[in-house]
Amino acid sequence: MVVSLRVLGGSTLIPLNHVSHQYSDFGSILRFVETMFRLPQVNAKVGYADTYALGDLSDFYDLSQTPLTFTPIASDKDAKFFINKQERAPAP
Repeated sequence: MVVSLRVLGGSTLIPLNHVSHQYSDFGSILRFVETMFRLPQVNAKVGYADTYALGDLSDFYDLSQTPLTFTPIASDKDAKFFINKQERAPAP
């Protein structure tokens, strides 16, 4: 069974208007953490997700750039509205 997933990255280290076309999967997140912090791969004999990862999400980030400035987005609701909201979004 093949599961396709879309990843929406949000970071000040992602280049502006960047769209990545690199194939990634759930193991790519673990592989990215291992790469970023120079950690050894989890025991490959066990077969964790990073063993079979298609990528390491490095295409998302430009760690050599100065981080972009955060730009707040205006809303007619205050933070308490979003934090305390209990209802679920409607199904697509």
